[in-house]
Amino acid sequence: MKGNTKTPKRLSFAVKIGAAPLLAAVFMLLVILLPFPGNRIRVFAESLTSRHIVNPPIDISTQDRTRLEWGQGRNFDALNRPGGAVAYQQIYGGLSGYFLGPWQPGSPKVIYLTSDLGYVNQATTDFLNALKAKQVPCVFFVTLNVMENNPDIILRIIGEGHELANHSATHPAKGLPSQSLDSQIKEILLPHEKALRDYGYEMHLFRFPAGIFSAQTMAVVNNLNYRSVFWSYAYRDWDPANQPDVNSSFQKAVERLHPGAIYLLHGISSTNAAMLPAFVDAARAQGYEFALLQ
Repeated sequence: MKGNTKTPKRLSFAVKIGAAPLLAAVFMLLVILLPFPGNRIRVFAESLTSRHIVNPPIDISTQDRTRLEWGQGRNFDALNRPGGAVAYQQIYGGLSGYFLGPWQPGSPKVIYLTSDLGYVNQATTDFLNALKAKQVPCVFFVTLNVMENNPDIILRIIGEGHELANHSATHPAKGLPSQSLDSQIKEILLPHEKALRDYGYEMHLFRFPAGIFSAQTMAVVNNLNYRSVFWSYAYRDWDPANQPDVNSSFQKAVERLHPGAIYLLHGISSTNAAMLPAFVDAARAQGYEFALLQ
């Protein structure tokens, strides 16, 4: 991680790249020609004029609506990567999806830490403390209520060089594919607008609630200028009242190390906060570097 601080991303795209207004205008026109619900187009188009990234638009009407539940599986390749993550990266990478993080053979082995926050507790502060002590960056996927009720945590995430990312407005239990297209767009744009308005921060990474998605919902995320981030390592760490053993959790995390790994460690887990320093040391001892997924 480069230093301890990170300047919040401001609305500077048009200033930095002279051709950006024309590019954004063309992109908006293409998206408007696609079958998006009309009553969110205006807000979407206004936000695009200042975005740093412009994803190529995808015609959502051509995408499969089948509901899928992501899990990395129990089969692994020669690099210890989950077979499911390898396969899905090939299938859905073209929809701006990350099931594995960027990595090329022959380059340094890299790990990407991510964390989901639907609420915060003491373990969240402890987790941030551990990240700071080890100088490791992390992407925090947060829901709208976390941004509304925990400005101190949000400002710390941004200020300490981590990435603030979108985990939907309400974290619908049945997933985004269960909703209308208009509701899906609202789930993504409400947190986006909140981060811009209150924190001057521009999010561009999205994680589907409960890992429930479809090719069509990934296309919606893409057309809202986001990338969908899944994971290649996760375990049952999300219930504060039923936390796994620290030592066994540490051993499991080390055993599943692989290049390009996207680790999902919930930020409300006391186990994660406790085992993180030892895990970072063990990964670095095996030649891994920790990078920020952006």
